[in-house]
Amino acid sequence: MKFEAHIDCDNAAFVPDAEYEVSRILDRLAMKLREGPSIAEPRTWSLFDVNGNRVGFARLTQDDEVDDREFLQPDHDEELS
Repeated sequence: MKFEAHIDCDNAAFVPDAEYEVSRILDRLAMKLREGPSIAEPRTWSLFDVNGNRVGFARLTQDDEVDDREFLQPDHDEELS
């Protein structure tokens, strides 16, 4: 299985502190994962900012449902350590 998450940070909820809002969203997702049913089956969760806007998703998939090439390409702005 694979887990992926995508959060679009291009709205007012992420200004001036995008890191705080991203961590708040991930904390809520972590709570759903801990308290929810087993994650043995593929699932998708919608992610919402503090203003209630859907800003992304998280998903658990079977290995063959996700294209690894998307995850293995580094951003041109970042160096791999």
